[in-house]
Amino acid sequence: ATSGFLLDLVEKDYNYRELVFDEINVSENLLTCANLKKLLPISILFQTGYLTISAIQTEPNKLAQTYTLVWPNEEVKCSFSQEILESMTGSDNLILLIEKFKKPIIKSFETLNAQDFQEYFPLIYACIPYNALEARESNYQAIFILAMRLMGFDISGEDRTSWGSADAVIRQQKQTIIVEIKYAKKSENVNKKVDAALKQIKDKKYWQKHISPNKKIILLGLVFANKGKVVKGKFEEMK
Repeated sequence: ATSGFLLDLVEKDYNYRELVFDEINVSENLLTCANLKKLLPISILFQTGYLTISAIQTEPNKLAQTYTLVWPNEEVKCSFSQEILESMTGSDNLILLIEKFKKPIIKSFETLNAQDFQEYFPLIYACIPYNALEARESNYQAIFILAMRLMGFDISGEDRTSWGSADAVIRQQKQTIIVEIKYAKKSENVNKKVDAALKQIKDKKYWQKHISPNKKIILLGLVFANKGKVVKGKFEEMK
């Protein structure tokens, strides 16, 4: 199966959001489905080699097993990420803008200077047609993760902990950045939303599993408003 055919299936019958993440958990029945009248994207992605099994869990008192699927390598993950992003947004220029602005955005995350990515991310989102995306957090989370991945960041989404899931985690040489993303309908609400995002990371202790003697823990509250025209972020080091 070609990636174009698979993306057509995803667009028709599936939620892009799950394909953004590094791990996808599915039931045995879903994985082995062979109903030609209703082709399931996850099943086809697995059967054609775009996804591979990394773990199998058998839950207590349940006969069916749960499979954890992952992309087989970085090349496949990045290639499919680009195609998902283009198909999801309907923008031909998005990848060019990501490449154009990646250097200052990378630097802003290395130096923890929010000003640069607050300037450049709205320019990336500006090329997305106004009717391409519903204004909800999950869509902005997905685009953020895909864009950062294509810039070369080691980023994962829905980082699970015993308290819940962080929206994203960025791993760098000297620091790990825990990201919580919010969406605000009105730009005047962004500062409150940023503070709420940082508070959520602290209250739910998303950062605890990433404690390391050799790395700093950085929290990032990130808010998108007015369909990405306004981006506000705040870094905070966890002491």
